[in-house]
Formats: sequence, C-alpha cells, structure tokens
Amino acid sequence: MATLEPLSTKPQLSMSEATTLGYASRATLNRWIERRLVRTALVKGQRLMLTEDLERVRSLRAEGKVPAPNIDAEIDKIATTAAAMLPVMTDAQKSRLSAILAQCA
Repeated sequence: MATLEPLSTKPQLSMSEATTLGYASRATLNRWIERRLVRTALVKGQRLMLTEDLERVRSLRAEGKVPAPNIDAEIDKIATTAAAMLPVMTDAQKSRLSAILAQCA
C-alpha cells in the first residue's frame, strides 16, 4: 500500500481550507465531526479541525477501511471532564464513578 502524501503541513485547518485541499466535501467533514472521527476546536469564532485526524481518516479510506473514532482522544476528553468535576462531586458520586471505572478494568 502506498503512503499518501499529506495534503497540508498546517496543524489545523478550517472547513473551507479542508474542502479546498480536497479532504472531503463540507457535508462529509460535518459528518466526520459528528461521528468524532475528527477533533475540532473553536478558535476566535472559527471551527478548526486537526490535520492529523483528517490525514488519518483520508488514509484509512484510501485503504478501503472504515474509520473509527480516535479512542485515545475520547479517553483524554472523558478523563479531563471527570478531573474537572472531582472538586464538586459528592463522596457518593466519586464512589459511583470509581465503581464504573473498576467494572471496565
């Protein structure tokens, strides 16, 4: 399998830049974002997508594989949210969270 050359060297791309470079149509990019295949950030009112995620999805599609969400990114997001909530959680809520995580181990 041939390695695809990156379409961009920028770390983040706007929706317009990504469509102009040929990653996918606006509708497809929105679908990827909705399915959490591509991480985004709102910077100064503009929605930016991580180029590494766009390249990962593009590469998988070129190989005929079905892209799945970036599991590491999802775990990081969940852990960050949980850590931010710990100071305001009751002991019962902390115990419940701990029990849920223990079941997954």
